[in-house]
Amino acid sequence: MISGCDSPEMTSRIQDNKENATESLQEAFQRFRKAKQEKIRLALQEEKKAAAQRCDPQQMQQLRKKFFEQALRYLGVPYAKKFHEPGTPDYDAPLFLDCCALVRRALRDLKDDFGFTVGPWNQAYQFDSLPVSIEREEDMQPGDLVFISGTYFNSKSKTYPHNMVHVEIWLGDGEKTIGARWHRGHVQIHDSYKFVSKSYYNMVYYFRSIDTWLKGICKSHCPDHPWRAIKYLPGKKSVFAVSLQDESAGGDDDDTPADADSPASSTTTSKPASQADGGGGAKENDTGSRKETPDEKTGENLKRDDSKTAKPKPAKTGGGQTFFVGGANGVTL
Repeated sequence: MISGCDSPEMTSRIQDNKENATESLQEAFQRFRKAKQEKIRLALQEEKKAAAQRCDPQQMQQLRKKFFEQALRYLGVPYAKKFHEPGTPDYDAPLFLDCCALVRRALRDLKDDFGFTVGPWNQAYQFDSLPVSIEREEDMQPGDLVFISGTYFNSKSKTYPHNMVHVEIWLGDGEKTIGARWHRGHVQIHDSYKFVSKSYYNMVYYFRSIDTWLKGICKSHCPDHPWRAIKYLPGKKSVFAVSLQDESAGGDDDDTPADADSPASSTTTSKPASQADGGGGAKENDTGSRKETPDEKTGENLKRDDSKTAKPKPAKTGGGQTFFVGGANGVTL
């Protein structure tokens, strides 16, 4: 006797149900796949459109102005908590910004305008991401950056790629800059980008245009330091691959800005010797974000008292403090 569940009719019905379930699952996946592809396609189209708009000279000038004006909003913010006495207003400040943290903060405040989120690394990274060198002071525009490389008096101090030690934002009106220069100081306007440091000597000044950033491109242009956050895009063999044959060429893939804070960003690779803080110094810190702790990797040059720093050594060029400006290798003043 054949039981009800073993009858040919029941077996056929079970088989039909399995096929229908399989077909429904495949249909659901196809719908999901098409929706995912469309989402990726639209995102690429929007990015391409935004990139074209950012290359407009008038829009670049407007964004340049917004950038240095945003930096000016942080005037008076102290450099780092550790350099102030407990109980003082500066010690209890809600925000601390060193030299590169000021640049990073202004960029991140305007990340929607720039079209990228700048990476967490310090002034050496920012230097590597701006390939356009400016030779003369008179060609600098407000918002461009002045980078400084140097040699630490303390041989045990941590060094950074290119020996980069400092960065400030050019304001114009002579040689004025805005930056966080002194350990016990604040973000302030400086009458000149040139100064004598108690921490390093053999200072070389590099002028860099921020036009690359204004065009929405933030990637390393240094072959030795990738500083790259990888942004996921499906490969040709992926089930989510998008056909762009109907799209005109939009430049190299590497020019697609990688948003290190977005869900589309997966892993960060090739972090050079420098840390994710700036100027060899204190981390950007505000209420509700990362808080400074005594064991943060801040660089040994910041762990000593400036009053105990060794006397300046004569520069190899003949003694005293030697200043350089401009180009990839610097030009003697």
